[in-house]
Amino acid sequence: MEQEYKSDLPSFSEGLTRVTQGGKSGFIDRTGKVVIPLVWGNAYGFKEGVALVRRDSAKASERRMGYIDKAGKLVLDCQWHSASNFSEGLASIQLSSSSKHGYIDKTGKLVIPAVWDKADRFSEGLATVQRDGQYGFINKTGQLIAPLQKVIDYRPFKQGYAKLWLLEDRVGLLDKSGKLFFPATKAE
Repeated sequence: MEQEYKSDLPSFSEGLTRVTQGGKSGFIDRTGKVVIPLVWGNAYGFKEGVALVRRDSAKASERRMGYIDKAGKLVLDCQWHSASNFSEGLASIQLSSSSKHGYIDKTGKLVIPAVWDKADRFSEGLATVQRDGQYGFINKTGQLIAPLQKVIDYRPFKQGYAKLWLLEDRVGLLDKSGKLFFPATKAE
């Protein structure tokens, strides 16, 4: 008899997809075979060879996040309050709910200090960060490429530009050198 699982991931990622059953998550392959047992409180799709997982616990403070490989082996221990999937070799992490965000490499080493209120994934070598209500973009060394500024919304870099919705309904394009184009264009 075939096992039934729930999956809310849109598709397979690196040959596997997350499934859940009874509040536990694991991964199946394209044949439906369980290749990583359903033992995690939550799991996220594979990116760059690893998947982000959350250890389940009755105590919220013990629900920590870490990373597993495609064999299901824990390669970075569940030590972070929150974390993101890896993107361009780096992942944003937060040690506790009251701490700042920084970035780790695939060895778990903190390579960009935890000084940000929010930290998004890298795209084209840059990541969006936020501190004190202002947003900016950093490179992989943690250097800001332009001063932090107030924005309503933003998109990650794509084809060399990031789209920013500035205050007062103004939209602009930021290039990788930090230069803002079309800063006075009224958003439609």
